[in-house]
Formats: sequence, C-alpha cells, structure tokens
Amino acid sequence: MTPNDFVEFCINLKYYLSLDIIPLPEYKVEYLNSFLFCKIGKLIAAFGHSNSDYEKIIENWDKRKERVNYNNIVVICTDRNILNNLITRCDDNVVKKFGEIPYKKVLFTTKKYSYEYTAYLKSFCNEQACPEATRPSITRKGKYILEEDGFDLDKFILG
Repeated sequence: MTPNDFVEFCINLKYYLSLDIIPLPEYKVEYLNSFLFCKIGKLIAAFGHSNSDYEKIIENWDKRKERVNYNNIVVICTDRNILNNLITRCDDNVVKKFGEIPYKKVLFTTKKYSYEYTAYLKSFCNEQACPEATRPSITRKGKYILEEDGFDLDKFILG
C-alpha cells in the first residue's frame, strides 16, 4: 500500500478487515512488476512473496484476518514502502496522521520528528528513507537494523 493507504487501513482496521478483497488483474505499477494487486474498499494493496495467484492471496488474506486480536496489535512501520521510489515515501502529513492509529505504534524515520510514536534512525540520516528496520543487522549478529541505533524492539513490544 502507499504510506497514506497503509495509515488509513490501520486507523480503520476493523472496517477494512470486514471487507472482501477484490482482485485487480489489469492494475500494474512499473516498479512492482512481480506483485499482484487487490482492492480493499477504496484502498489498493500489492501482494508479493508467496502470493502467486489471486486465489492464494484471498485464501491467505481470509486466514490472516481471522487471527487478528484487536486487543494485542502493534504497528511497526518505516517512512517508506519501496526505498528506491520516492512516491512511496511518507510525507510530513502521513507521519502526522500515523498518530491517529489507535494501537501501539512506532514509525521509523530518517528525519527527526517530535511525535512520541516516531523513532529516528540516525544510521540512515543520509538516506532518503529508512530501510526495513526489522531486517537483520549486517554488523551485529542476532540484532535488527533498528537496534544499531539503540531501539529495543523487545522492550517496545513487551513493555
């Protein structure tokens, strides 16, 4: 999803998870050639990874939405969707709107914000946007990239 659609989705999670997803076989995005797209209400989501066809996407979606525990949700996001494509980067309005998400949340950024839900990753201050912050660290075995900047993911989730 675009960052704006993702925030909209999270703010209204129960509503969007109550909807069926609609395959969009004609929908294409140049930089997402290997993804299939579906509509969820007014939002458009790209599906990749092990979602090789629309039947599998719908099957996986329906299984996953049944497992959601609305009393135990943590939203973890970075200020980008696709690092090399600036259109998928969060702008200041999206970062502010992220605060409306009614669940425990953190947004990793390469820009300093004063919002309590943002975490500045100084290691990436010269980048246009954060990498996948929960990706394993290259320099610190057993750690995540975000931990290179002192963010304790376990403490955040459990604390």
